[in-house]
Amino acid sequence: LYSSYLFITFLASCANCSFLYQLDEESSLQVIRLDVSRTFPMLGVFQSEGSHQRNLHDLLAAYVAYQPTLGYLQGMSFIAAILLIVMDDIYAAFIAFATLMNRPSFYAFYALDESEFAAYYETFDTLLGEKMPKLSSHLKTCRLDSKLYLFDWLFTVFSRSLPLEVDLRIWDLFLRDGEAALILAALGILKMYEDQLLLYDFDHLASFLTGPMPESMSPDILSESMRSFDLSTAHIKEALKKARTLVAESDNRRTGQSSPPSAYDPRAPLETTQDSSRNLRSKWSLRNLRIKQLNGTSSRKSNSEIGHLNKSTSFRQKNSSSFSDANHAVTCLITPWSQDVCLEYPKREML
Repeated sequence: LYSSYLFITFLASCANCSFLYQLDEESSLQVIRLDVSRTFPMLGVFQSEGSHQRNLHDLLAAYVAYQPTLGYLQGMSFIAAILLIVMDDIYAAFIAFATLMNRPSFYAFYALDESEFAAYYETFDTLLGEKMPKLSSHLKTCRLDSKLYLFDWLFTVFSRSLPLEVDLRIWDLFLRDGEAALILAALGILKMYEDQLLLYDFDHLASFLTGPMPESMSPDILSESMRSFDLSTAHIKEALKKARTLVAESDNRRTGQSSPPSAYDPRAPLETTQDSSRNLRSKWSLRNLRIKQLNGTSSRKSNSEIGHLNKSTSFRQKNSSSFSDANHAVTCLITPWSQDVCLEYPKREML
């Protein structure tokens, strides 16, 4: 347990190193420090002297070091905080967070992939029109675009908008059914307050849907509201698939060509024959995967050696000897730790 914590702490300290990522005008760490105290302000564990304040900071800083190409974006703190609350262990929460961020949809969300967001908006608007035509028409009359509220709901898995008890219910469904549960939950929220929303003008609609939901909100009533649509997970996934096709065709018509996946995108195809199976559970280090994609090599051994070399020698060159013990611990932990982060999603279709 101590060595696991040491590894996360070490990665967090590495986030200050220029060789891991290029600082913006306002560094990721400064934003993280500000966001930690703003995350679930009603919970003392994330406030000053709280039991998880430092853990939340270190988890997010470690992720910046682990995935510098994605870095930190506001909203990640709520995802990480939920995992810390449930798991109560920084190492387990980090593994879960890194794995979650490797889901194609979440990677696209936090890479600010406009095409992926457009597919979710299209799916949501279509289902809203089918299941609640009166409310859909009212929102259009008021010129309230679903982007105004749906972006934040999806971006944080409703963690910033719903009471914690309700949000945890959605998390249960999300981890069971995938991103389709998020679309269904968004529809369920509108269904719960449909009568109220039909009376609102644009200002009141925007204020209600972009702000925190009433504390009196019941997870059981929300679940009933979601079930009332009789929408299966398969149906929503199929709707998402169709929406992605429409968005891709629209993008292709606009640009005249199809854009290849980014070299840093974990959704990019892997190169080895062994990994061509859709059922293979790949557990490579994301850092090694990026090195492989950039260098064009397909050797697991060489990737591992490169990863170890970058993690150990570069840090020794850039940092003082006071971190030598931590560096040794990290060198020992890299292999088992990297195997814990699940990278099975690159070879699978979006959920």
